[in-house]
Amino acid sequence: MSGYLMVFSGVLLCFLSSGIVHLIYTRLDRRAEAYSINARYSLRSRDTDPSPSASMDNIFWFIQITDLHLSVHQDASRSIDFEKFCNYTVRTIRPEFVSVSGDITDARSAVFISSKQYPSEWSSYRAAIRKSGILDVTKVYDIRGNHDMFDVLRVNHSTDYFSKYGVQGPSHTRSYLYTVQKPFGNYSFINLDACPKAGVNFPLNFFGELTPDVEEKLLEFVSRTERSNHTFWFGHYPTSTIISPRLNLRDLLGQSSFAYFCGHLHTAHRMIPRMYALQPQGYLELELGDWRDGRYFRIVAVDHDLVSFADFRMFHGTQQATEWPIILVTNPKDSDFLLPHKEPVYRILGSTHIRILVWSLYSVLDVSVFIDGEFQGNATRATPASNDLSPLFVLPWNVTRWADRNTHEIRVVATDASNNWRVVSHQFVVNREPTWNFTRLAGFALHPDHPFNLKLIFYLLEGIFFCCLLMPRLIPSKFSRNCFRSSRFCAGLYRLTHFNPCYIPLMGFILYQCCGPTFMGFLIGYHFGVVFSFGIVVGTTFVVESLTYVYEGIQLLIFVILYIPFPVWYLGKIHAISRTESVNLITTEDKTPSVCDRNPDTVPTVRVQQLVPIRCVGRIPLALFIHAVIFSSLQLLFLIVTIGIPYGALAAFLSPGRLYPIALCWFIALQANEILTRVSGI
Repeated sequence: MSGYLMVFSGVLLCFLSSGIVHLIYTRLDRRAEAYSINARYSLRSRDTDPSPSASMDNIFWFIQITDLHLSVHQDASRSIDFEKFCNYTVRTIRPEFVSVSGDITDARSAVFISSKQYPSEWSSYRAAIRKSGILDVTKVYDIRGNHDMFDVLRVNHSTDYFSKYGVQGPSHTRSYLYTVQKPFGNYSFINLDACPKAGVNFPLNFFGELTPDVEEKLLEFVSRTERSNHTFWFGHYPTSTIISPRLNLRDLLGQSSFAYFCGHLHTAHRMIPRMYALQPQGYLELELGDWRDGRYFRIVAVDHDLVSFADFRMFHGTQQATEWPIILVTNPKDSDFLLPHKEPVYRILGSTHIRILVWSLYSVLDVSVFIDGEFQGNATRATPASNDLSPLFVLPWNVTRWADRNTHEIRVVATDASNNWRVVSHQFVVNREPTWNFTRLAGFALHPDHPFNLKLIFYLLEGIFFCCLLMPRLIPSKFSRNCFRSSRFCAGLYRLTHFNPCYIPLMGFILYQCCGPTFMGFLIGYHFGVVFSFGIVVGTTFVVESLTYVYEGIQLLIFVILYIPFPVWYLGKIHAISRTESVNLITTEDKTPSVCDRNPDTVPTVRVQQLVPIRCVGRIPLALFIHAVIFSSLQLLFLIVTIGIPYGALAAFLSPGRLYPIALCWFIALQANEILTRVSGI
């Protein structure tokens, strides 16, 4: 009978595992859902505005850069290269504006896992912008990132250096709106500052949060941009890492925005170099690689309201010139990023020319165009509207030749006077639906609601462990006897859960993780705070931070995987031992009367203090003693790395959530022989 039970349990476990994997897969990989929903949106209404032609009109472009992480401790070339970028790249491209979307400074100490705001990092940022003089040729719109809020009690606090050194810091407290007015329309840009109300030190400062005042501002901005040709959003955090319990941010973005440009995830350290996604709400979410390691920047062009973009890298040192020439094809645009319900894609079919933006430090000599491998000709420079040299190159084409509802490839080769050359290519379509080809990994990063999922996983883990401890006490012994007798592990679990002095602290550990303080200390400068699994309290401010669920989940797994199995296996001896045998197991215990049996008047106090710990240790079986030492060492290492170094010795000392498992492991080891003596059970 027990064999059939094991087979049935195995099959049931397989089905449950399969169901969970399928649920996770369908929840995280929402590409098919996004494509299907976006395909059903109504097309943007047609108008009489002109289609792309040979003239240098109805076009502008801007630059995004993110995650500079200017640091006084690591890689001084970040600041040097940023100044070169301002001096050469920005001046050559001459964008409408430059957007710096957060993490301007690194704000981490030399030991990496502690943090502090350094005025010198901020002054290097301001100096690079001022020395380059780019504010004379364009505008700079910057916002905070989570690193810019490390160790900052609140916005406009004395340690909030963005308010002092940021280009927009003195004039914009948090999120803000600006509009670019052109003869051919208005284009609005919303900069979203989703930094938490109080910036706790690293590492518990990763997720963004929409506060009520920020939400009100965003709703106001959206209402003011309804008549704009396009609205673009910039933010540091991807929407998958923003906690927004009251406002559905993605619905708001879908209602107003063509694209949301962000950073923060560093392309998962280059594992997802194209972290782009089409959200079901009908907008593109485009994460940009960092400046810190990759020297990435993005150019976005709006050509006759058709939006194109490309990401580029500025190379280090002597290789800097090899980034040139820079090429961005604006017509026909990449079919992966077509949004027929947001932009006038019908203008591609009505266009008379292929349009290409080409920039270089040197004179551009040749721009060759190929479609499906067939040479189409050399593009020529468009006539500029002013005396400035136009970066737009155009080539006449017969668009109807490619309007066959198939996917085609355009390839452009550009060469400059310094013999630098670059090749770019992408797919395009004419008069058919977009291709929308985005990677699964990018979808995993940008589609889910990570704060909710982390909370769900944490409480699921807590619930599973709670049920594992509760079930042996609920199942009648007549049903569980065979299972417990045939499995040493089940027998040990039965004994552990039926010994109340250990069972109650174990259940208390689960409940404590859910609602008790993990640790306390100076979390922001000299401001005292308390960290819970569900958030952080600093002074009178409650900060929602989902990374706490990650750390508490890791703590639970460390306890359940690294500690619990061995004591349970040890306690699963086939037969319960007698009290006589339990005494014999204590090889290190002497036969002299206990301290309590002696006359307290005849025993020196110092002698009692020496003997009590020795006799307690002597009661622990050797195997459990060694295991407890190993677990305690690992637990202390976890405590030091995650609490002691980032938040100081006081926080490490005031960390009941980390010291509780250590005390519990030694208490269970101390009670092992008592459990074997008292709980025969099966």
